[in-house]
Amino acid sequence: MQVKSPPLQSISADVLGCEKDRLSLSPMANENGVMQVQSNAVVIQCDGLYLISLRGFFFHNVSIDIHYRNSSAPIQALRRERRADFTTVVHMAYKDAVHLGVKSQDGACEQLQMNGGKLFLIQLRSDRYCAP
Repeated sequence: MQVKSPPLQSISADVLGCEKDRLSLSPMANENGVMQVQSNAVVIQCDGLYLISLRGFFFHNVSIDIHYRNSSAPIQALRRERRADFTTVVHMAYKDAVHLGVKSQDGACEQLQMNGGKLFLIQLRSDRYCAP
C-alpha cells in the first residue's frame, strides 16, 4: 500500500501596514484557506521545503527580517532599503510561524507607508507530516 502525501500548500498575503514592529498581513481574497494568517503570521501545518518571497516598495528605508522559528536566527530580507524583492527557500516544520519583523530609520512602525507589498509562501516539497 502506498502512502499518499498531503497536497502542497501555498498562500499569498497583502502587506497592509505595520503594528508592534511586525508587518501586518492579510490573505488575498482568492486563497483556498489551507494556510492561514494568525496574529500577522503564516502558520505552518506541514513539514517541508518552502519558498518565501517578499515584494513591495516602502516610502522610507526599512530593514526587514523573516522570522519562522523561535530557536532559529531570523533571515535578513532587507537592510535599509526601500524596494523589497527578496526570495529564499527554507525547511520548515509543523507549528513554525512566518512573520516579518520591520525597523524603520524614519520613525515608528505604525507611521510606515508602503505601496503594494506582497508575501508569497509556497511549499515546494512535503516531508509527509501534515497536521490534521
